[in-house]
Amino acid sequence: MSIDSPLNAEHDILQIYQWRWGYGTAQPAIQEAQPSDFDWDVIFDGADWFPFTGITLRTSLSASDNDWAGMLYDGENYCFSKEYHLHIVDRVGGGDSFGGGLIYALLNGKDSQSAIEFAVAASALKHSIEGDFNRVTVSEVEKLAGGDGDRRVQR
Repeated sequence: MSIDSPLNAEHDILQIYQWRWGYGTAQPAIQEAQPSDFDWDVIFDGADWFPFTGITLRTSLSASDNDWAGMLYDGENYCFSKEYHLHIVDRVGGGDSFGGGLIYALLNGKDSQSAIEFAVAASALKHSIEGDFNRVTVSEVEKLAGGDGDRRVQR
């Protein structure tokens, strides 16, 4: 299995949405947009050249506190992860951990929903670690992704 897929932050997708389809006055401002505000079918129309598209969804509450989630489009379904409340130790490597977690999950046969849960959990844990390397184990990620806890990343 190969993974030829874009991994984006939500602002990348929203800029594509604005550029490709225009942004009417009835739509929310990009800066205030929530994932539920967009017609994902319109955004991904014609994007069938990628088998998967992963997107991180960050809500900044402050410089050190964020809500963190993700979405995976697998060509048929939009799978949204649960949302985590993060107290950030270090953001560096968070996106890489999301991408690495998603690739790992898909290559190891996880279904789309499980894959996005794994990727977001891996990235959420990385936000709690200083430095750019994600020093967590697969079992730690699976424990968090599986719902063990209150969705607050604690280390």
